[in-house]
Amino acid sequence: MKDHKSIQSLIARAEAWAQEELRAQRAMLTTLRRQEEALLAGNANVLEECGAEIGTVMAAGPERARHRDRLMAALAGAMDLKGDEVRLSIIAERGGADGKRLGRLRNELREAAAEVLTLVRRIGRLATYHQSLLNEIVRAVAGDPSPAGTPLQRGSLVDAEV
Repeated sequence: MKDHKSIQSLIARAEAWAQEELRAQRAMLTTLRRQEEALLAGNANVLEECGAEIGTVMAAGPERARHRDRLMAALAGAMDLKGDEVRLSIIAERGGADGKRLGRLRNELREAAAEVLTLVRRIGRLATYHQSLLNEIVRAVAGDPSPAGTPLQRGSLVDAEV
């Protein structure tokens, strides 16, 4: 292990990264909740806003990931960690008193990421349901596809003859 001061400094930087990542996950959760409500209410304007907000959060993800990778590599070297040991839980544990806060942040981050995943899956199921419902409505209004199974042609609803 390297000197204690450099490890302390790296752990503090890891805490700062974890806080930034936690803010991003919480922002994503807030937006996903709004998106779910908008999807249930059929509010296209809010859905569009949420899409843009999600895009903004996701666009910053690769830079946060690169930052994390650099920090983890530095911590691995400073703490003599092997590949499978380079995890926040092990860094927090090996950091002793200096790692306690990082351990708490790791737990909060883990919970937030799990909540994001659950919400994304639920929104995905809702969106699939809505799409299926809309397809059924279109088929009911426009009639079934041709006997050959080809989909309705563009303009079928507008050009339909009675």
